[in-house]
Amino acid sequence: MAIFSFLYSFTKPKPLPPIKRPIPPCSKDEVLKRREFAKSRIINEFVHSKKDPPFHCSCGPINQDDYFNWTGAIIGPSETPYEGGVFFLSIKFTEQHPFRPPIIKFQTKIYHPNVDQEDGTIHLDLLGSYWSPAPEIHKLLLSICSFLSDPNPDEDPSKPISNLYKNDRKMYDKVARMWTLKYAMSWSFAGGLDILRIT
Repeated sequence: MAIFSFLYSFTKPKPLPPIKRPIPPCSKDEVLKRREFAKSRIINEFVHSKKDPPFHCSCGPINQDDYFNWTGAIIGPSETPYEGGVFFLSIKFTEQHPFRPPIIKFQTKIYHPNVDQEDGTIHLDLLGSYWSPAPEIHKLLLSICSFLSDPNPDEDPSKPISNLYKNDRKMYDKVARMWTLKYAMSWSFAGGLDILRIT
């Protein structure tokens, strides 16, 4: 009996892999419905941000005819090398919002381990693998403001900025402060943010 069991282990048929069926493309009506749903959510987020404006942050559509493209601004947190600077961001919502994260980039150059120096891309878990549809845009800006005070140099430890932050914090603060003075101090607090307060 044991011999038959042994032979059967080699001869029994293996389960077939699951059939991958192609996902049918969305119809034009479905695409329009998704876009309208995303637009409705974006408008609600804009209304909420006006009723309860975030501290040290501001955001709004560049053009009221296009709610998918916004601009934002963050005041550098106090007691950091970014203090006194006004940092502008571009915010682009996708038509899958809020199920896909918005594309947020720094328009103002900033010296930070988690911001790409070339195009301003923000490397933040909340905008990537840990994205959740729950937080609205003004909450995201607060998170970005918070991570200016608390960088994550381990996100890409090979970057020179990350190495400098971990090994010579004094020099890192000095360079980051120089960048803030050079690129982010041309706007006053009120002037920089009032530009974005769209009524």
